[in-house]
Amino acid sequence: MLENARLIVNGGNCTITAGAVLFVDDNATLSFGRNIHVIGTVRILAYTDIEIGDDCIIGWETQIMSGDGHPMYRGGEWINQPKPIKIGERVWIGSRATILKGVTVGSGSVVGAGAVVTKDVPEHCVVAGNPARVIAKDVTWRL
Repeated sequence: MLENARLIVNGGNCTITAGAVLFVDDNATLSFGRNIHVIGTVRILAYTDIEIGDDCIIGWETQIMSGDGHPMYRGGEWINQPKPIKIGERVWIGSRATILKGVTVGSGSVVGAGAVVTKDVPEHCVVAGNPARVIAKDVTWRL
């Protein structure tokens, strides 16, 4: 955690297992809702704000990154600025999925194993593939 970084855990049963990497940049916030389960060697890199809603499961080796890690410039202009990520409530993120900057994952959705999410995910659907695309709608899931 860098200077002025904020990590918020909103209570409940929040489990972050050994091997997880949480990075929160200067002036960024990483916020976990209630009853979150971060399993295994997950990497959450908050270059700007990342918000994870209640009752989510994040599978092993998942990456959630609100920035690219290093700035790129064209003509002196910063062209790859960080963008916030919002993960809704009751989202299941499968192992080895990658969620990139600027994405919102709608509540009740499932991100398939190995998916690379570059665009918003609607509520109550399943996305899979690289790049991720909707493969099922109107779904629910349970532990």
